[in-house]
Amino acid sequence: MIHRVLGTLFGFFLTIVLLIVMLKVNTSQEDSVPISGTVLSVSEGPSFDIIISLNNNPTAYYINRGTERGLIIDSLATRLVGEKITFWVGDQLIGTPRHITHLEHDSVIYSEW
Repeated sequence: MIHRVLGTLFGFFLTIVLLIVMLKVNTSQEDSVPISGTVLSVSEGPSFDIIISLNNNPTAYYINRGTERGLIIDSLATRLVGEKITFWVGDQLIGTPRHITHLEHDSVIYSEW
């Protein structure tokens, strides 16, 4: 009985570790990929995140804890909605939304580099 409990706990622990490794986002400049498109919306997400949606693109993109970092959602929406922008997303094995590591529109708006 104790072996079964220990085996179950080990399996649970191993699953958690694997999920953490797979969900971790590599935010380095070398491992980020550029995305360009016209901004459809800028909105508030969970945990102080800022969500950016592009026209004709089903993927959601987010700035991690953007409002905590001093970005203002209404100002970003006024500046970006309807505009073509380029940003970079971190390398991640699975999952959406995608983590924005660097955002430009005429100048750098946000960067983790």
